[in-house]
Amino acid sequence: MIASGQSPRRDARAITVCDLTGTGVQDTAIAGFALSRLTP
Repeated sequence: MIASGQSPRRDARAITVCDLTGTGVQDTAIAGFALSRLTP
């Protein structure tokens, strides 16, 4: 999709967050923190 110029997002508000630099525990903690900041 990206190579063809199409957006892979289904909704303009949709985002993807990925961090592959830490351990599973660190990634889980960071994801929980990010989610808490992104949700009202």
